[in-house]
Amino acid sequence: MNECAICFHNMDEIKGKLTQCDFCKKCIHTKCYKLWKNKNITEHSNKCVYCQRYGGLYRINLSPWDSFILCCLG
Repeated sequence: MNECAICFHNMDEIKGKLTQCDFCKKCIHTKCYKLWKNKNITEHSNKCVYCQRYGGLYRINLSPWDSFILCCLG
């Protein structure tokens, strides 16, 4: 499955603008993560949507193929 956990749209729609968790290696759209983080600033600041660990989130800019390999095949 290659969809964002926040908006449920395909990851390839925003070419390579993703945020990845250093712990679980899963990705979400950077734009979606920023909106989610700002809406829930006290509870979810820098918290992974998937594994719920704090820290370790960073932006990655990859080609669509590299995004697929890292985020879906892990």
